[in-house]
Amino acid sequence: MGQEFMEQEFMEQEIMEQEFMGQEYTEPQFKEQKKNIMNDNAGIGVVEIILILVILIGIVIIFKTEIEALVNSIFESITNKSGQII
Repeated sequence: MGQEFMEQEFMEQEIMEQEFMGQEYTEPQFKEQKKNIMNDNAGIGVVEIILILVILIGIVIIFKTEIEALVNSIFESITNKSGQII
């Protein structure tokens, strides 16, 4: 049911865009165009980036205390060594 609704919504949007652009497609051309658009995998990169971000955020949450300790250690070292230079 949900897939059919999405396909119907998609077809209606495509028809509106075609009418807006002044293009008229016959039914076979429209079905071929729809099949080409549905098989387009250009958006897969976005999904991969989102998954990578979710994994990185999870790692940060898991190792939060260790990361805080490391960052504090680095800043203390910088502060101490900058005092020696000045």
